[in-house]
Amino acid sequence: MRISMSRQVFILLLTLLATACSRPGAAAPAPQPSSHAAAPSGPALARRADEALAATLRPDYQLPRLDEPDALARVSALYLESCRAGVRSSCWLADATHHSDAATEIVRRNCLAGDLLSCRALPADFGGGPDRRLPGWAGRSNECIFLECRNIMRRECEAGFTRSCSKIGDADLARATIEALEACRAGVLEECYFLSAHTRDRSEAVFAFERICRLAANCTAGEHIYANQPLETRDALERSCQYGRGFEREIACTKLILGYLEGAYPEPVPGRARALADWYCGESESSCTDGILEQAAGIRSL
Repeated sequence: MRISMSRQVFILLLTLLATACSRPGAAAPAPQPSSHAAAPSGPALARRADEALAATLRPDYQLPRLDEPDALARVSALYLESCRAGVRSSCWLADATHHSDAATEIVRRNCLAGDLLSCRALPADFGGGPDRRLPGWAGRSNECIFLECRNIMRRECEAGFTRSCSKIGDADLARATIEALEACRAGVLEECYFLSAHTRDRSEAVFAFERICRLAANCTAGEHIYANQPLETRDALERSCQYGRGFEREIACTKLILGYLEGAYPEPVPGRARALADWYCGESESSCTDGILEQAAGIRSL
């Protein structure tokens, strides 16, 4: 059978192409660059939030005198990004570092989906009826006081809801504190508060306090945790004064000013007492002349 000229040419071209591709060192087609960079993964976003939180642990003795952006609010926003990318623990960490309705709503959804630790991370219900779809609802409710609720809380306690254990006066708080310790390690702030209030183990009490201080900058209990340890007490109060909010910050800064004035704590940098007193009295001139703050006002004339 005779092969047409056009078919012979076609076969020749195929042969030449196959030979070229099989030669050693033949270059493969270069990949085309992606038009969009890959978004960071949830764990990568969580690590970024962890690093931002760790940065706030380095004291900034310019605070709270400078009108700086809220560092823990930024940390919370970073955890919220990780939360939205699927890291469940980042959801309750976002709310722990700075209250976030968006993060709490995702924690609720994760709880409804069956994640027990998310349920334990939910805060207490204030006002309105409790959402009975959410496990642990009876222990979180301030309105659940009837016998039926007590029986429900007993079952919740057995399921690991430590708040329910404390409400029914469960005698086996040892088991509850063990469960609280594990959850506190995972950053569940509610469980850290429970542990700090109920453990009889000093090392666990210190651990719970330091987690609360780290996450929420709620550190004024350091006076009791670090009894006879002035440097540790001072540093805990400095964290609340620098990064705390509202009344917590006010208490911490006041205690620091008086502690520095009375010589209870050494100043971390020269002039820290006066700088804090100037800032505090400038914020609330009338308070500086009342009660215990009278001594703080006195430093302004030094």
